[in-house]
Amino acid sequence: MLTRLIIAGALFLFACSSGSEAPRDDPSTTYSSNGVAFEYPSSWVSEGSSKPEGAAWTWWFGPVQGWGYVQVIAYEAGMEPTAEQMRQFAEAFFRFVRNDAAGDEPKGGIIETTVAGSDALEASFVRSEGPGGKPAELRALVFAHGSTAYGLHCFYSSEDADVIAGCERVISSFTFDE
Repeated sequence: MLTRLIIAGALFLFACSSGSEAPRDDPSTTYSSNGVAFEYPSSWVSEGSSKPEGAAWTWWFGPVQGWGYVQVIAYEAGMEPTAEQMRQFAEAFFRFVRNDAAGDEPKGGIIETTVAGSDALEASFVRSEGPGGKPAELRALVFAHGSTAYGLHCFYSSEDADVIAGCERVISSFTFDE
């Protein structure tokens, strides 16, 4: 089941895009559904919620103008994934996200972090040319809560401060409904 989860996640995820930093006075909207909640800038719009094969749910959103966005995808693993299974999922997810990214290794390697109190793995990649001919950066995280594994990724230009800030807002406000 986890192998199917890894393959489905790796094959069907799309890389994130971006805009510019959300002004500090930009109010937040809260996404609260599917057992999770997180904030994102109110000025952003949903890009849709098409569900990749094997995904329990997915949600795309980003600024009205610009080419950046954030995507959150959840996969039901059927059991609580082990640390090794999460590392395998992370490697598959990061391989997909870095598609067309320069270099084989994540910038700075894979780092351990936390999202909503859960252990997470994070990697960043650089594409030499994103939309508009500008270099683009990808930030990707994987984490689990119970039997659900999550992939979250952001795609933006280093000049797109609103998407960078919006991505950080999603990550820092992410919580699980109990």
